[in-house]
Amino acid sequence: GTVWMDLLSGKIIFPDKCYKGMIRIGKDLGHFSSASNKTHLFLADNSKMIFHGKASFAKGCSIRLTHNAVFESFGNTRFGDDVRIMAENYICIGENSGITFGCQIIDTNFHYILDLETSSINRKAGKVIIGANNWIGNRASIMKNTVTPDWCIVGSGSLLNKNYGDESFIILAGTPAKIVKRNKKRIYD
Repeated sequence: GTVWMDLLSGKIIFPDKCYKGMIRIGKDLGHFSSASNKTHLFLADNSKMIFHGKASFAKGCSIRLTHNAVFESFGNTRFGDDVRIMAENYICIGENSGITFGCQIIDTNFHYILDLETSSINRKAGKVIIGANNWIGNRASIMKNTVTPDWCIVGSGSLLNKNYGDESFIILAGTPAKIVKRNKKRIYD
């Protein structure tokens, strides 16, 4: 597929080491065809993509980092077709985690909202932290303030929007997501 890049003054950083084939963007992984073969990468002023190891983004992905936003990926992360990543603050993906097709990871509400009773305005952006060895099912939406533990499976079509603690080997599912199973692990072989 085609990769469209708009690197205003954003940076791609490799703090450990960088080698050929480490980052793959717009790759046809042979899974589900995307409506568009175009992969978009937009890094606004002072934004950063930090890679601590291999990462693979399938075709049709869209990555948008606004001013000062940080996207950090630890080794061996995989992103399926049509994944949307939108950061205004901070998104972190733990090592060996897979984000399947059609998912979205968004750390912002995009708009400020006024509470008419208290006259307070909540922050529009938060953080998203995906633990190591996570498997995120297709079409899941991971929103601001989400924190998942290591060894977590997220069911297809789920909506995550809070800190799910540090209990490993859980399955989260639903809208909004909650723990539906414990002591479960995805088998890769």
